[in-house]
Amino acid sequence: MKIKIGLRENSRELIVKTDLDAQALAQEISAAAKEARALVFEAEKQDTVILPATGIAYVQVVTEEPRKVGFGL
Repeated sequence: MKIKIGLRENSRELIVKTDLDAQALAQEISAAAKEARALVFEAEKQDTVILPATGIAYVQVVTEEPRKVGFGL
C-alpha cells in the first residue's frame, strides 16, 4: 500500500510504500498522537520510518489499481 504523509510547516509530502493495512496504520497513528510520541512503522524494503506524531498534518492512503496489459478498450 502506498501512503502520502503531509508534514506541518513543509510544502512537500512524504510518499512511503508499506505492507501495513490501512486500519493498522490508522490505529498506530491514533495511538502515537494520543500519547504524543513518535510514529514508527516499517516501510517497504525493511526501511524504518520515524515521524513525530505532532508534526503530521495528514495521511492519505493511495489505492493502487492493477496495470492493464494489452489493447483492451
